Amino acid sequence: MRYKYSPIFASLLVLFLTPLATAATCNFSTNTTTKVEALLNDCETAATITVNDGYTLDGRGHTITASLDSTGSFSGSAVITNAAGASTMLVKNVIVDFGNVGCAVGEGIAFDSVAGSLTASSVLHASASCTSAVIGVYVNDQSAVSRTVTISTTRVLQADTGIQVDATSAMTVNLTSNEISAAVPLRISGAGGTVSRNTFEATSEAVILNGAPVKVLTNNINLVSGSGMSIGIDASSNGNTIKGNRVFNYGSVNSTGVGVSNTGTGNTITSNIFRCYTNTISGSAGSGNVTLPCPWTPPPSICVGSTGEQVFSSTMHGCAGKFNYANRAAVCPAGWHACSSAEWNAQRGTTAPAHNFWTADELYYVSGGTNSCTVSAALQPNPCATSMLVCAGGTDPEGNTCNIYNCGLDTTTNQYFGGCPNPGNTAGTLCCHP
Repeated sequence: MRYKYSPIFASLLVLFLTPLATAATCNFSTNTTTKVEALLNDCETAATITVNDGYTLDGRGHTITASLDSTGSFSGSAVITNAAGASTMLVKNVIVDFGNVGCAVGEGIAFDSVAGSLTASSVLHASASCTSAVIGVYVNDQSAVSRTVTISTTRVLQADTGIQVDATSAMTVNLTSNEISAAVPLRISGAGGTVSRNTFEATSEAVILNGAPVKVLTNNINLVSGSGMSIGIDASSNGNTIKGNRVFNYGSVNSTGVGVSNTGTGNTITSNIFRCYTNTISGSAGSGNVTLPCPWTPPPSICVGSTGEQVFSSTMHGCAGKFNYANRAAVCPAGWHACSSAEWNAQRGTTAPAHNFWTADELYYVSGGTNSCTVSAALQPNPCATSMLVCAGGTDPEGNTCNIYNCGLDTTTNQYFGGCPNPGNTAGTLCCHP
């Protein structure tokens, strides 16, 4: 829900932005009519939270942080999972943080032999160096029952394995508009489905296909990692469709890795764009695949109708101005797009913003005040009149303002986020290529 700015709101904002109390026991409100279990507070848990059959866990933007009990243990294998014997589990608007539990928790959110969905949520810091993989989101179903799990608009950041599916060909998994940053962002074994419009940032293999046919369509792979991958898409199974993806290595030319490894049969690989891979496709390939120059040399200026320009990297420019949030992408030229908040963090280096800039994703205020505050892309109530953004401070050279600044994305570490702009609700835009 959006709130309109008013002078009364300005006076109340100071009270609203006081730091939240220390995280406590997880409290839920259960509506047996709508079958919704609503999380009421930021909290910690040393045991798995179980969702009843057919119910929706609505996190309402709150954070569940995994912790250890007095014996140094965590009870259960996942932070959130379904009840035993359940057929359906729905999860939305929740942030799961592995905190400092090390290897004690193996999974963030687990679908165990159920259908269901995960929407507008985040899983953070599933990245411990453990003997077995730590998995952000796990779909496990060996029952051979026909089921579908849909994961959309969800972020898994700083993970060992982002999303892992272990199932039979009866399972369908659909992944849409997610952002996954992990050593291995996506591993699908057994199941089929569709993987579309996601961003995968990898340091190893990005997408591993080893099951029923999967459609991998228009994803950004290794878009912002800068470290390269051994394999962009590993298609060892048969009958997959790999089309319209951008598979990029942002380091030097990767002479040992492969953009798409096609060791299966009947795979269709068409209209993909590759950069900085000596070997773009191993195995047979279809038509329309394109290899861009490496290294790529950007033009010195790219902004359309801006009042100034700040270059953060060869593929990220800040276009200053006074643009409404809805029109933020208009300043980016053809071949460029409004950067996501993750792209900002990955490409800004040590350079501080000299202007206020919108990002592509809508950002929400979470907690805190200037110099110790948090924003998130996970959906939650927002006291501000528009999206949070990247801030140069209180007021930038164009007169755009941020009432809160020096915030972090899902952290209180300063990453130059902020917001609640007043007056005008305007800013420049961060533009990324491609």
